[in-house]
Amino acid sequence: DEVVTKWGLGSGISLFILAGVSSAIFTGTFNWIPVDPTTPISVTNPPSGVLPKTIYILTHSSVSDLINGGGLERIMFGYPNSLIAFITTIIIFIIVVYAEGTRVMIPLSHARVRGIRASYPIRLLYPSNIPVILISALLADMNAIGYILWSKFGTWWIAGFRPGSTTPMMGFLWYLNGPRGLAEWLLPLIDPRYSGYLYGHEWWQGLLRVGVYMSFMVVGSILFSVLWVESTGMSPRDIARQIVAGGLQIPGFRTTEKSIAMFFERYIPAVTVLGGAIVGLLAGFAHIMGTVGNVSGTGVLLAVSIAIRYSEILAREQLAEMHPLLRRFIVGE
Repeated sequence: DEVVTKWGLGSGISLFILAGVSSAIFTGTFNWIPVDPTTPISVTNPPSGVLPKTIYILTHSSVSDLINGGGLERIMFGYPNSLIAFITTIIIFIIVVYAEGTRVMIPLSHARVRGIRASYPIRLLYPSNIPVILISALLADMNAIGYILWSKFGTWWIAGFRPGSTTPMMGFLWYLNGPRGLAEWLLPLIDPRYSGYLYGHEWWQGLLRVGVYMSFMVVGSILFSVLWVESTGMSPRDIARQIVAGGLQIPGFRTTEKSIAMFFERYIPAVTVLGGAIVGLLAGFAHIMGTVGNVSGTGVLLAVSIAIRYSEILAREQLAEMHPLLRRFIVGE
Protein backbone atom coordinates (compact mmCIF):
# COMPACT_ATOMS: atom_id res chain seq x y z
CA ASP A 1 0.00 0.00 0.00
CA GLU A 2 2.79 2.44 0.86
CA VAL A 3 4.63 1.73 -2.40
CA VAL A 4 1.52 2.23 -4.55
CA THR A 5 0.50 5.36 -2.63
CA LYS A 6 3.96 6.92 -2.99
CA TRP A 7 4.97 5.84 -6.49
CA GLY A 8 1.75 4.75 -8.17
CA LEU A 9 -1.84 5.92 -8.52
CA GLY A 10 -4.41 5.74 -5.75
CA SER A 11 -3.86 3.39 -2.83
CA GLY A 12 -2.74 -0.21 -2.71
CA ILE A 13 -5.72 -1.26 -0.59
CA SER A 14 -8.16 0.13 -3.15
CA LEU A 15 -6.26 -1.63 -5.92
CA PHE A 16 -6.41 -4.96 -4.07
CA ILE A 17 -10.15 -4.58 -3.45
CA LEU A 18 -10.81 -3.75 -7.10
CA ALA A 19 -8.67 -6.67 -8.30
CA GLY A 20 -10.30 -9.14 -5.90
CA VAL A 21 -13.88 -8.18 -6.72
CA SER A 22 -13.16 -7.99 -10.47
CA SER A 23 -11.56 -11.44 -10.37
CA ALA A 24 -14.58 -12.93 -8.59
CA ILE A 25 -17.02 -11.33 -11.05
CA PHE A 26 -14.96 -12.41 -14.07
CA THR A 27 -14.70 -15.98 -12.79
CA GLY A 28 -18.39 -16.10 -11.94
CA THR A 29 -19.22 -14.92 -15.45
CA PHE A 30 -16.89 -17.00 -17.66
CA ASN A 31 -15.82 -20.05 -15.62
CA TRP A 32 -16.23 -23.32 -17.63
CA ILE A 33 -15.45 -25.63 -14.71
CA PRO A 34 -18.62 -27.53 -13.70
CA VAL A 35 -20.34 -26.85 -10.40
CA ASP A 36 -19.13 -30.24 -9.12
CA PRO A 37 -15.61 -30.70 -10.56
CA THR A 38 -15.52 -34.38 -9.50
CA THR A 39 -18.30 -35.38 -11.92
CA PRO A 40 -18.56 -34.94 -15.71
CA ILE A 41 -20.19 -31.84 -17.09
CA SER A 42 -23.89 -32.26 -17.89
CA VAL A 43 -27.18 -30.39 -17.86
CA THR A 44 -27.60 -31.20 -14.17
CA ASN A 45 -23.94 -30.33 -13.51
CA PRO A 46 -23.38 -27.38 -15.85
CA PRO A 47 -20.46 -24.94 -15.95
CA SER A 48 -20.36 -22.68 -12.90
CA GLY A 49 -19.97 -19.45 -14.90
CA VAL A 50 -23.27 -17.80 -15.76
CA LEU A 51 -22.59 -17.34 -19.50
CA PRO A 52 -21.11 -20.82 -20.15
CA LYS A 53 -23.90 -22.35 -18.08
CA THR A 54 -26.58 -20.51 -20.04
CA ILE A 55 -25.04 -21.47 -23.39
CA TYR A 56 -24.51 -25.11 -22.39
CA ILE A 57 -28.03 -25.66 -21.06
CA LEU A 58 -29.66 -23.92 -24.03
CA THR A 59 -27.66 -25.99 -26.55
CA HIS A 60 -28.04 -29.34 -24.74
CA SER A 61 -31.70 -29.19 -23.77
CA SER A 62 -34.91 -29.48 -25.73
CA VAL A 63 -37.72 -26.98 -25.40
CA SER A 64 -39.60 -29.47 -23.22
CA ASP A 65 -36.57 -29.91 -20.94
CA LEU A 66 -36.17 -26.16 -20.63
CA ILE A 67 -39.79 -25.60 -19.68
CA ASN A 68 -40.73 -28.77 -17.79
CA GLY A 69 -37.34 -30.25 -16.91
CA GLY A 70 -35.98 -27.36 -14.90
CA GLY A 71 -33.60 -26.01 -17.53
CA LEU A 72 -34.80 -22.42 -17.35
CA GLU A 73 -34.88 -22.66 -13.57
CA ARG A 74 -31.19 -23.63 -13.50
CA ILE A 75 -30.35 -20.73 -15.80
CA MET A 76 -32.34 -18.11 -13.93
CA PHE A 77 -31.85 -19.20 -10.31
CA GLY A 78 -29.30 -22.03 -10.26
CA TYR A 79 -26.40 -21.94 -7.81
CA PRO A 80 -23.74 -20.54 -7.78
CA ASN A 81 -24.09 -17.94 -10.57
CA SER A 82 -27.57 -17.33 -11.87
CA LEU A 83 -28.75 -15.12 -14.69
CA ILE A 84 -30.71 -13.04 -12.16
CA ALA A 85 -27.48 -12.41 -10.25
CA PHE A 86 -25.75 -11.42 -13.49
CA ILE A 87 -28.52 -8.94 -14.35
CA THR A 88 -28.47 -7.56 -10.80
CA THR A 89 -24.72 -6.95 -11.02
CA ILE A 90 -25.14 -5.03 -14.28
CA ILE A 91 -28.00 -2.95 -12.85
CA ILE A 92 -25.98 -2.05 -9.74
CA PHE A 93 -23.02 -1.11 -11.93
CA ILE A 94 -25.12 1.21 -14.12
CA ILE A 95 -26.87 2.87 -11.17
CA VAL A 96 -23.62 3.51 -9.30
CA VAL A 97 -21.92 4.95 -12.39
CA TYR A 98 -24.89 7.25 -12.98
CA ALA A 99 -25.11 8.30 -9.33
CA GLU A 100 -21.36 8.93 -9.10
CA GLY A 101 -21.58 11.22 -12.11
CA THR A 102 -24.53 13.19 -10.73
CA ARG A 103 -23.27 16.32 -9.01
CA VAL A 104 -23.84 20.03 -8.50
CA MET A 105 -20.91 22.25 -9.47
CA ILE A 106 -20.56 25.30 -7.21
CA PRO A 107 -18.68 28.10 -9.04
CA LEU A 108 -15.78 29.70 -7.18
CA SER A 109 -13.61 32.69 -7.95
CA HIS A 110 -10.57 34.22 -6.31
CA ALA A 111 -11.44 37.02 -3.92
CA ARG A 112 -8.53 39.25 -4.99
CA VAL A 113 -7.22 38.05 -8.35
CA ARG A 114 -9.54 38.33 -11.31
CA GLY A 115 -9.74 35.57 -13.90
CA ILE A 116 -8.95 32.71 -11.52
CA ARG A 117 -11.99 30.46 -11.40
CA ALA A 118 -12.69 27.02 -10.02
CA SER A 119 -15.62 24.90 -8.98
CA TYR A 120 -16.51 22.74 -6.00
CA PRO A 121 -18.42 19.53 -6.86
CA ILE A 122 -21.13 18.26 -4.53
CA ARG A 123 -21.83 14.66 -5.53
CA LEU A 124 -25.14 12.90 -5.13
CA LEU A 125 -23.20 10.16 -3.29
CA TYR A 126 -21.51 12.78 -1.12
CA PRO A 127 -20.25 10.35 1.57
CA SER A 128 -19.25 7.85 -1.16
CA ASN A 129 -19.37 4.20 -0.03
CA ILE A 130 -17.99 4.82 3.47
CA PRO A 131 -21.39 4.26 5.20
CA VAL A 132 -21.80 0.70 3.90
CA ILE A 133 -18.19 -0.10 4.81
CA LEU A 134 -18.81 1.04 8.37
CA ILE A 135 -22.13 -0.76 8.67
CA SER A 136 -20.56 -3.96 7.31
CA ALA A 137 -17.81 -3.67 9.92
CA LEU A 138 -20.44 -3.12 12.63
CA LEU A 139 -22.37 -6.19 11.47
CA ALA A 140 -19.19 -8.29 11.48
CA ASP A 141 -18.47 -7.20 15.07
CA MET A 142 -22.04 -8.04 16.10
CA ASN A 143 -21.69 -11.49 14.53
CA ALA A 144 -18.44 -12.07 16.41
CA ILE A 145 -20.03 -11.07 19.72
CA GLY A 146 -23.08 -13.22 18.95
CA TYR A 147 -20.84 -16.20 18.18
CA ILE A 148 -19.02 -15.79 21.50
CA LEU A 149 -22.30 -15.59 23.43
CA TRP A 150 -23.64 -18.62 21.56
CA SER A 151 -20.48 -20.66 22.24
CA LYS A 152 -20.37 -19.77 25.94
CA PHE A 153 -24.00 -19.48 26.98
CA GLY A 154 -26.10 -20.84 24.11
CA THR A 155 -28.07 -17.60 23.79
CA TRP A 156 -30.02 -18.62 20.69
CA TRP A 157 -32.32 -15.58 20.76
CA ILE A 158 -29.32 -13.36 19.92
CA ALA A 159 -27.79 -15.72 17.39
CA GLY A 160 -27.52 -19.42 16.68
CA PHE A 161 -24.79 -21.09 14.64
CA ARG A 162 -24.28 -24.49 13.12
CA PRO A 163 -21.04 -26.35 13.93
CA GLY A 164 -18.15 -25.00 11.88
CA SER A 165 -20.14 -22.00 10.62
CA THR A 166 -19.85 -18.34 11.57
CA THR A 167 -23.05 -17.29 9.77
CA PRO A 168 -26.09 -16.93 12.06
CA MET A 169 -28.81 -19.49 11.36
CA MET A 170 -31.31 -18.27 13.97
CA GLY A 171 -31.92 -15.49 16.42
CA PHE A 172 -31.91 -11.72 16.02
CA LEU A 173 -28.67 -11.66 14.02
CA TRP A 174 -30.20 -14.01 11.45
CA TYR A 175 -32.59 -11.19 10.55
CA LEU A 176 -29.88 -8.51 10.53
CA ASN A 177 -27.55 -10.45 8.20
CA GLY A 178 -30.19 -10.72 5.53
CA PRO A 179 -30.74 -13.39 2.86
CA ARG A 180 -28.01 -13.98 0.32
CA GLY A 181 -29.76 -14.33 -2.99
CA LEU A 182 -33.31 -15.20 -4.01
CA ALA A 183 -33.00 -18.81 -2.84
CA GLU A 184 -33.07 -17.72 0.80
CA TRP A 185 -36.32 -15.74 0.71
CA LEU A 186 -38.24 -15.62 -2.59
CA LEU A 187 -37.89 -19.12 -4.04
CA PRO A 188 -39.23 -20.87 -0.88
CA LEU A 189 -42.47 -18.92 -1.44
CA ILE A 190 -42.76 -20.30 -4.97
CA ASP A 191 -41.41 -23.84 -4.62
CA PRO A 192 -41.31 -25.87 -1.35
CA ARG A 193 -38.12 -27.58 -2.59
CA TYR A 194 -36.20 -24.46 -1.57
CA SER A 195 -37.57 -24.38 1.97
CA GLY A 196 -34.29 -25.80 3.27
CA TYR A 197 -32.64 -22.43 2.62
CA LEU A 198 -34.84 -20.96 5.37
CA TYR A 199 -33.04 -23.15 7.96
CA GLY A 200 -36.26 -24.19 9.68
CA HIS A 201 -37.94 -20.79 9.56
CA GLU A 202 -41.37 -20.09 8.10
CA TRP A 203 -41.86 -18.29 4.78
CA TRP A 204 -43.17 -15.15 6.48
CA GLN A 205 -40.02 -15.01 8.59
CA GLY A 206 -38.02 -14.95 5.37
CA LEU A 207 -39.99 -11.92 4.18
CA LEU A 208 -39.62 -10.28 7.59
CA ARG A 209 -35.89 -10.90 7.34
CA VAL A 210 -35.76 -8.96 4.07
CA GLY A 211 -37.60 -6.02 5.62
CA VAL A 212 -35.44 -5.94 8.74
CA TYR A 213 -32.21 -6.22 6.77
CA MET A 214 -33.10 -3.51 4.24
CA SER A 215 -34.24 -1.17 7.02
CA PHE A 216 -31.03 -1.83 8.93
CA MET A 217 -28.89 -1.10 5.87
CA VAL A 218 -30.70 2.10 4.87
CA VAL A 219 -31.10 3.62 8.35
CA GLY A 220 -27.60 2.56 9.41
CA SER A 221 -26.06 3.98 6.24
CA ILE A 222 -27.82 7.31 6.80
CA LEU A 223 -26.57 7.53 10.40
CA PHE A 224 -23.01 6.62 9.45
CA SER A 225 -23.17 9.05 6.53
CA VAL A 226 -24.07 11.95 8.83
CA LEU A 227 -21.42 10.88 11.33
CA TRP A 228 -18.75 10.62 8.63
CA VAL A 229 -19.51 14.03 7.12
CA GLU A 230 -19.49 15.76 10.50
CA SER A 231 -16.27 14.13 11.69
CA THR A 232 -14.08 14.34 8.57
CA GLY A 233 -14.24 18.00 7.59
CA MET A 234 -17.01 17.64 5.00
CA SER A 235 -19.72 19.62 6.79
CA PRO A 236 -20.90 23.03 5.44
CA ARG A 237 -18.93 25.02 8.01
CA ASP A 238 -15.76 23.01 7.34
CA ILE A 239 -16.07 23.50 3.57
CA ALA A 240 -16.71 27.22 4.08
CA ARG A 241 -13.60 27.47 6.25
CA GLN A 242 -11.49 25.77 3.58
CA ILE A 243 -12.81 28.05 0.83
CA VAL A 244 -12.16 31.23 2.80
CA ALA A 245 -8.70 30.01 3.82
CA GLY A 246 -7.89 29.40 0.14
CA GLY A 247 -8.80 32.97 -0.77
CA LEU A 248 -11.84 31.90 -2.79
CA GLN A 249 -15.43 33.03 -2.79
CA ILE A 250 -18.80 32.18 -4.30
CA PRO A 251 -19.76 34.89 -6.82
CA GLY A 252 -22.60 37.00 -5.43
CA PHE A 253 -21.97 36.05 -1.79
CA ARG A 254 -19.93 37.71 0.90
CA THR A 255 -16.51 36.23 1.65
CA THR A 256 -17.36 35.21 5.20
CA GLU A 257 -17.49 31.71 6.59
CA LYS A 258 -21.02 32.21 7.87
CA SER A 259 -22.52 33.28 4.53
CA ILE A 260 -20.71 30.55 2.59
CA ALA A 261 -21.69 27.94 5.18
CA MET A 262 -25.34 29.02 4.88
CA PHE A 263 -25.08 28.55 1.11
CA PHE A 264 -23.73 25.00 1.46
CA GLU A 265 -26.45 24.22 4.02
CA ARG A 266 -28.83 24.11 1.06
CA TYR A 267 -27.09 21.09 -0.44
CA ILE A 268 -24.79 19.14 1.88
CA PRO A 269 -27.28 17.97 4.57
CA ALA A 270 -29.68 16.78 1.87
CA VAL A 271 -27.09 14.89 -0.20
CA THR A 272 -25.60 13.44 2.99
CA VAL A 273 -28.88 11.78 3.95
CA LEU A 274 -29.89 10.94 0.38
CA GLY A 275 -26.45 9.59 -0.53
CA GLY A 276 -26.33 7.40 2.57
CA ALA A 277 -29.80 6.03 1.85
CA ILE A 278 -28.91 5.28 -1.78
CA VAL A 279 -25.70 3.36 -1.03
CA GLY A 280 -27.43 1.44 1.76
CA LEU A 281 -30.33 0.57 -0.54
CA LEU A 282 -28.01 -0.50 -3.36
CA ALA A 283 -25.84 -2.66 -1.09
CA GLY A 284 -28.89 -4.29 0.48
CA PHE A 285 -30.58 -4.86 -2.89
CA ALA A 286 -27.47 -6.51 -4.33
CA HIS A 287 -27.22 -8.74 -1.25
CA ILE A 288 -30.80 -10.03 -1.30
CA MET A 289 -30.86 -10.49 -5.09
CA GLY A 290 -27.42 -12.09 -5.35
CA THR A 291 -24.44 -11.09 -7.48
CA VAL A 292 -22.09 -12.88 -9.85
CA GLY A 293 -19.11 -14.49 -8.16
CA ASN A 294 -20.89 -14.50 -4.79
CA VAL A 295 -19.61 -10.97 -4.20
CA SER A 296 -21.34 -8.98 -1.48
CA GLY A 297 -23.34 -5.89 -2.31
CA THR A 298 -20.76 -3.79 -0.49
CA GLY A 299 -18.01 -5.35 -2.60
CA VAL A 300 -19.77 -4.43 -5.85
CA LEU A 301 -20.25 -0.82 -4.68
CA LEU A 302 -16.60 -0.60 -3.64
CA ALA A 303 -15.32 -2.00 -6.93
CA VAL A 304 -17.39 0.35 -9.09
CA SER A 305 -16.55 3.40 -6.97
CA ILE A 306 -12.84 2.57 -6.96
CA ALA A 307 -12.85 2.07 -10.74
CA ILE A 308 -14.48 5.48 -11.20
CA ARG A 309 -11.93 7.09 -8.87
CA TYR A 310 -9.08 5.53 -10.85
CA SER A 311 -10.52 6.85 -14.11
CA GLU A 312 -10.66 10.34 -12.59
CA ILE A 313 -7.08 10.03 -11.31
CA LEU A 314 -5.85 8.91 -14.74
CA ALA A 315 -7.69 11.80 -16.40
CA ARG A 316 -6.09 14.30 -14.01
CA GLU A 317 -2.65 12.79 -14.49
CA GLN A 318 -3.01 12.92 -18.27
CA LEU A 319 -4.26 16.50 -18.08
CA ALA A 320 -1.32 17.54 -15.90
CA GLU A 321 1.12 16.29 -18.54
CA MET A 322 -0.39 18.46 -21.26
CA HIS A 323 0.91 21.83 -22.32
CA PRO A 324 -0.73 24.61 -20.25
CA LEU A 325 -2.30 26.25 -23.33
CA LEU A 326 -3.68 22.94 -24.58
CA ARG A 327 -4.97 22.11 -21.12
CA ARG A 328 -6.74 25.47 -20.92
CA PHE A 329 -8.32 24.87 -24.31
CA ILE A 330 -9.63 21.42 -23.33
CA VAL A 331 -11.11 22.41 -19.96
CA GLY A 332 -12.46 25.62 -21.40
CA GLU A 333 -10.84 28.00 -18.91
